[in-house]
Amino acid sequence: MHPIEIITDVQDRLATLFQSIPGSIPDTLEEEILALVNDVDQAYEQNQSAVVASIFFPAEVNYCEKHSVDCAIICGCIARAMEFDEEKRQLLM
Repeated sequence: MHPIEIITDVQDRLATLFQSIPGSIPDTLEEEILALVNDVDQAYEQNQSAVVASIFFPAEVNYCEKHSVDCAIICGCIARAMEFDEEKRQLLM
């Protein structure tokens, strides 16, 4: 899957997750968020420039989902620049 498709998929999955929260917080919330973070990381490893550029693409989802993923991308970039280990980077993202 192309990195941009991964980012779009992460945004869609996050939108679905956000929709489930008003009723009750899923027991698997932490695992689901970590899976999204791992996918953002995977996309970044495939093509850093494309993932960073995705921040400037028009939103195909609500602002909340796009903003959350954009922030995760930026935090991941900063964590890499600061040479955080994988666990710290994922927690920051």
